[in-house]
Amino acid sequence: KVKPKIIAEKVPGLEKIIFEIVKQNKKLSYGEIYKKFLEKSEDKISERTFRKYFQHLQSTGLIKTNKRKIGGRRIISKT
Repeated sequence: KVKPKIIAEKVPGLEKIIFEIVKQNKKLSYGEIYKKFLEKSEDKISERTFRKYFQHLQSTGLIKTNKRKIGGRRIISKT
C-alpha cells in the first residue's frame, strides 16, 4: 500500500492546487474552493472541469469530505 504522503507529492499541477486549498482550509463550500482555485491558478478552467479534478482527488482518497447543506450552501470539510 502506497503512503498518502507519497501520493500527495505526485499530484499533478491543477489537482495539487485544489489539494493544497482543501488541506489549508478545513471547512469551505464547494463554491469557495473553486473561487480560491481561480485566484491561485493561472489556468482558468470551467467549474465542470474543476469538479472533474476534485472528484478524482476524492476517488484517490487524498481528499475526504463531509457533505452537508447549511443555509442552502453545500459545505465541504476535510476529514
